[in-house]
Amino acid sequence: GYSRILPALLSARQQWKAYQLDNNGNPAGFAIEIMEEIARQAGISVVYKVKDSWAEVFRTVRSGEADLIPNVGATKGRESFLNYTIPVETLAISIFTRKNTSGINGVNDLVGRNVGAVEVNIGLKIAKKMKGVNVTSFASFEQAVFALFFRAYRCADLSEFPGLENGDGSRL
Repeated sequence: GYSRILPALLSARQQWKAYQLDNNGNPAGFAIEIMEEIARQAGISVVYKVKDSWAEVFRTVRSGEADLIPNVGATKGRESFLNYTIPVETLAISIFTRKNTSGINGVNDLVGRNVGAVEVNIGLKIAKKMKGVNVTSFASFEQAVFALFFRAYRCADLSEFPGLENGDGSRL
């Protein structure tokens, strides 16, 4: 059996809501609490491998440098190198628009529009498969929000942030 597990994590710079690094650089958050409890019950230790991008996180697991990725979304493509447990959390895919945008009530209303999405979100893959949707991917949440507010994009997949609000407290 295992005496320790080596999970790969995304660094705090990447705004992953399931966990982050605290002021001392230690992993913290919901996924970490679950990971620590499972390890405690199994009598094993956890050594976290913190990486700066999703590509690095996935490479770390594929190479065997890490054993798992806590709280990562299940997709068909990831099934080739990850096994999944029963989900402890699910997230809906949401479409956020500028306040003054009308006519977008569902995914089919994206046809003929410019759409931005964060590159690691499943919403990007869905939008890219749709005919007639002009999709641009963004490396980070911040870049997608900037584009939504200040560029030609009328909507964005920001599915990890369902409570997103403007600075004045109003909804996007």
